[in-house]
Amino acid sequence: MENSKSLKQILLSQIEVIAMHEGFDFLYEEDDENEVLGQIIERDDAGSIMDTPLSFQLSINEERGNGTIIYYQPEGEVARKKFNLESTETIITLLGYVQTALLTFKKNK
Repeated sequence: MENSKSLKQILLSQIEVIAMHEGFDFLYEEDDENEVLGQIIERDDAGSIMDTPLSFQLSINEERGNGTIIYYQPEGEVARKKFNLESTETIITLLGYVQTALLTFKKNK
């Protein structure tokens, strides 16, 4: 399913846009099994990592057109969501969760 691969890249780029908009950096690593490990990090003025308000593990099954994302905060796993790559509503919900988590982190600092 070629669309899911491009959709995964769109999803990652949108997470990066959200992170940057809120003043954070976004790093991710993809393995051979189509799994992505991502971190949204806060840096100080010198560029050192100060905090990691949100990390996630993203698994996508391209053949079935679905996936799972597990969100982590420093205290551990905070949410696990399954999604359908064809559903715009599901994708918007995933991105909304990222933005809400970052806004909550900033508010509680």
